[in-house]
Amino acid sequence: MTNRQKISLGKWYLRATALLLIATLFGCAKLPLENTAPDAPVMTSDNILYPAGVEIRVTVEDLDGDMVALEFQATRSTGEVQHFFWTSFIASGKEDAFYLDLSLGQWTIMARAKDELAEISDYSSMDLTVVSP
Repeated sequence: MTNRQKISLGKWYLRATALLLIATLFGCAKLPLENTAPDAPVMTSDNILYPAGVEIRVTVEDLDGDMVALEFQATRSTGEVQHFFWTSFIASGKEDAFYLDLSLGQWTIMARAKDELAEISDYSSMDLTVVSP
């Protein structure tokens, strides 16, 4: 004879909800509904073409403290668009540098950020003229 117990879905759901609430209160977990999108990235550059490319320094703030990834898009003054893929995740609030493979001339750089829960910021943009060192 085997002893089989029925699992009550209602009790399981109540316990899981209570555990998530406790974890949230103590900072161990976040409810997805509490997440906000990161701020638009703040970009700066010295506009110099280095062997690795043009250095773009970026800072992104995420009010939730989530790690953020960046997506860059560069448009040449002639209308040619170069799309750059999402970067790996970086810490929110800390400046990081990325090198974009651009040629000499005038460019508009656009960037947006995505946090760990896939909330996406608005685009920010920066005009620059790439020059030789």
